[in-house]
Amino acid sequence: MKEPNLPIEIPISKTKSLFVILGSLAFILGSIWIYSIADTQTDWPPLVLKAVSIMGLIFFGLGILVGVKKLIDKHPGLIIDDHGILNASGFGKPQFIPWKSITSFRLIEIERTKLIQVFINNAEEVINSQSRWKQKMMRMSQSQYGTPISISCATLKIDSDKLLQLLLKRQPATEHLT
Repeated sequence: MKEPNLPIEIPISKTKSLFVILGSLAFILGSIWIYSIADTQTDWPPLVLKAVSIMGLIFFGLGILVGVKKLIDKHPGLIIDDHGILNASGFGKPQFIPWKSITSFRLIEIERTKLIQVFINNAEEVINSQSRWKQKMMRMSQSQYGTPISISCATLKIDSDKLLQLLLKRQPATEHLT
């Protein structure tokens, strides 16, 4: 019988978390400024600018919450072991992805942000086990990219190319373990 591999724990990058907080803060200030000039500028309808600025406040406000949560979180952001991947790098509850569900990985880049897509054989089951809001996000990802699961290294202390290599190396090593 093959010896099990030790878990690989990838910590949250405190530096990246701080950059998320500072970047979100800058965009919040920009959103406030846009809202403040919405009625006096003449290039755009004021309602459009106010709506965009409110969406910016909400989105980047969540960015600050994620950044602060990750800054103070002492748990690893990602754990890779013989059973699968535990992704705790996002804002919600950690998501466990068993190796038996994973069919492949792919590295993509969206707006200069690299994501590792995790293709699974039970997408509907995984989507249905989530909250209503998370289901909508996962269905959108499923229809747009072919998988509901992506791993971002934005808050992890690892490069996305290196993480992809770790995942590809680790997956075959666990296929025959019981």
